[in-house]
Amino acid sequence: MRLLRVRQSRRTAVRQIDRQAVGQIARIELRIDILKGLDIFAGTTRATLERLALSGVEETVPARSVVIQEGDEADDFFVLVDGEAEVIAAGEAGVARMLGSLSPPNYFGEIGLLARRPRTATVRAVTGCTLYRIKGDDFVDALTVASLSPAALGGARMRLARTHPSLSLTFGQEAAAAAPRPQLSAQETPAEPTPRPLAPPATDAPGDEPDGNQPPSPQT
Repeated sequence: MRLLRVRQSRRTAVRQIDRQAVGQIARIELRIDILKGLDIFAGTTRATLERLALSGVEETVPARSVVIQEGDEADDFFVLVDGEAEVIAAGEAGVARMLGSLSPPNYFGEIGLLARRPRTATVRAVTGCTLYRIKGDDFVDALTVASLSPAALGGARMRLARTHPSLSLTFGQEAAAAAPRPQLSAQETPAEPTPRPLAPPATDAPGDEPDGNQPPSPQT
């Protein structure tokens, strides 16, 4: 009887672990689907999306909470999963103004990470929001491997220009310019052509002197 109870207890524990594993997989798959739908991850591989989904932390913030503050250090990247948020910035003009609102699925916090500078705007929750917080290093590494899509880069440049028109965003271009050029191997290095000996000057054979009475050859 005791042995039967032990077996039943083990089976119950295994079923609980299985349910937890299934729930964890479902949550990860949901995160991957959300990340895959964002233009900033358009060129990212499935493996990279899985790493981001696993490393990201889900957070809930109440309404009127400031998620990122203009001027603060850029540390993390955020995905808006649920709720509404607003974007406010003073920028180079020094006058705070509303730049727009964010609805899910959306993201923010990328400009400071891509430009390696402090936050260029404040993002505040209008309603209670659910967010995925991804570490800045993980975010930059993912885009370094996959390369940033032109659409996402263009959008980031436009948003940066609205607040800091004197700045430019060149993510990925500096690395490409600094990358060393590949060296050719000995087999790939083209061999220099062997100089050919000069031919001796041509001499007229005896009896080949031009005849002054011979008509000229036709032009071809």
